[in-house]
Amino acid sequence: MDLARRGHPVIDAGELMNDIRRYKLMGLQGSNRELMKEVLVKAYVIKKCPESGFHSWMIDGNVLLVDEAFPEMGALSFDFSVMSSAKMLFVKSSHTSKKIWVDNFIYKIASTTESLTGRDSLSRDQRLFVDVSAKSLEEKGVNIKGIDEVNVGVELDGTHFNQTSLKSGKKMVFWPFEMGLDPVHRELEDLGLWVVASDGSCVAIFCHQL
Repeated sequence: MDLARRGHPVIDAGELMNDIRRYKLMGLQGSNRELMKEVLVKAYVIKKCPESGFHSWMIDGNVLLVDEAFPEMGALSFDFSVMSSAKMLFVKSSHTSKKIWVDNFIYKIASTTESLTGRDSLSRDQRLFVDVSAKSLEEKGVNIKGIDEVNVGVELDGTHFNQTSLKSGKKMVFWPFEMGLDPVHRELEDLGLWVVASDGSCVAIFCHQL
């Protein structure tokens, strides 16, 4: 409550859990309780952001932000934008986004996710919240702005070992789920972004305004 009084956006945990229980009563329990809870929490938080006048980013991938988190996105004409490779969904606070991201739409995302969990033929990416949400928006006829990640970030892929810093204008680094910890460690260290000592202790903290 103190954070709210000081003007910071907060989520009412009690209201959040009541909403989750309500969705479960709609038949969204299944055998993947933790996954469904995660989906509902993400969808509910996105719903509350436009209602409170805030834009929101939902990050499903391995992403490290190294600069201000895209303040210019609020000026986009599109209400929904996505970075497919980085698994990031941007929802602009607007009348349209509030009208679209309602309880029935959250139910659609959750039920679609639940139906996909048993399909072994689908990749992990196809079951992620960002991908399912984007697909659900497209099925409603919503235009989604696709953003090319390489224009604003660097993808780690094992080829940047001699690069010692990020180029100007790069706001993030991201890497695929299948990339192992060792190559991620080496590339982040080369870029000066690895700040964990060999014994696992923290040696530095970077703070930036989001």
